[in-house]
Formats: sequence, C-alpha cells, structure tokens
Amino acid sequence: MTNRARPESTLCDSAAVEPVDITPRAQELAAALAADSIERIQGLSAADFWERVGEADYAERLPVGGAVELLGTLNDRSLLLVTPDAGLDGRYALEQAWSDASPPLVADEREFSLVDAARLRAQGDDETLARMATKIACQDAAEALCAALAARDVAAVRAMVEPGKDELADREAARAAEATRAELVGSVGPRTLVRVWSAAGDVTLEYLWRRHDDVWQIAMVREFGRAG
Repeated sequence: MTNRARPESTLCDSAAVEPVDITPRAQELAAALAADSIERIQGLSAADFWERVGEADYAERLPVGGAVELLGTLNDRSLLLVTPDAGLDGRYALEQAWSDASPPLVADEREFSLVDAARLRAQGDDETLARMATKIACQDAAEALCAALAARDVAAVRAMVEPGKDELADREAARAAEATRAELVGSVGPRTLVRVWSAAGDVTLEYLWRRHDDVWQIAMVREFGRAG
C-alpha cells in the first residue's frame, strides 16, 4: 500500500467509549470491501473521516478482488484482514474506530502492513532502512514471538515482556502454554498484529513494543475477540 502524509489519526488507546455491539456494522464493511463497493463503504463512514482520508485511501485499495475477514472486535474497534488476489498489493489489516452514532460509522482507521525486511537489507538502501528502522525491528521481535508461541516456549514469551509488567507477563505466558500456531499479519510503527490459534479458537493481538537498550519488548497488549 502507498503511505501518504495525513492529518493526525484519532485512533488512540485511551478513548472512553461505552461497549456497543459493532460486529454487524464491521461485517457490513467487510462485505462492502470484498465487493469492491466504494459507495457502500462511504455509506458506513462518517463524513469527516471520508473527506479527510477515507475516500483517497479506498480509491487506492479497490479493487480488492480477494478475501476480507473480520478478525474480531474490541469495544468500539474492529479489525479486518484483507487478502487481495495475486497481482495486487499484499495482505494487510485495517483497524476501525467506530463512532457512537446510531448506527455506528467509521470515524477513523489505521492500516497494518508488512515490509520485506530481508529484501530491504539486501538492497542496502541506508536511508530507507533508517526511516523504517522501528517497523523492521518490531516485525523482527514479533516474528520471534510467533516462533516462541508456536513452540509453546513459555519462558521465552515471558522474557519478551518489559520489566515491571508481571501481570502482563503472566497472561502472555498462559497464552503461550495453550498456543498451537501464531502468525504475524501486520505492523505499523512499534505496533504489530499477531494472530494466535489454540484449541479454543483464535484471537488477534495488537502488541505495542518498547525499546530497552537494544532489545524491543512488549509494553502493552490489546486483544480482539474472534467474531461470531
């Protein structure tokens, strides 16, 4: 996907929003995106969002020509995984923040994508590598996390949580003990999305990474519950 300068996003972690069931609206958005219907997507979007970035972003994304899956929801947030057909841009995820209107409308959106770090390093473009250093480092950390989760390496996962976060470390260790598979599906800056499977199903986690000396560690986790 093309990255363009844009106004400051309103997506944040501290928004105090009463829990609402946004699943039906998120499913509508997924269906509209899979159908390549920019009119339906606009109808699900707040006017401010559409005028600010939505129309331009979706003009670039369409046609998808592939699959769109609702990974889960979290309060006023939803998470879609977009897998275009071969020949189009690669897979990416979209996180929506929904308004408190009735029915809810997309108020803002954030895109998570992946870069081919090995290819960038092989090209030796120091300027690009410096500009994308945080994204690449956090992708590397998330890939190591995926490997540890898939191996059920509880000690390794616990060690990836930054110091002083004992409760968080306990939760991630418990997740590792039950995991059967894990996959990195996207990143933006120091945030990565990791989909984790267990006997109970799957969830998608947004990990916020923080640098400690030369090591990136987990500072916060948000869990998107599996829809349906």
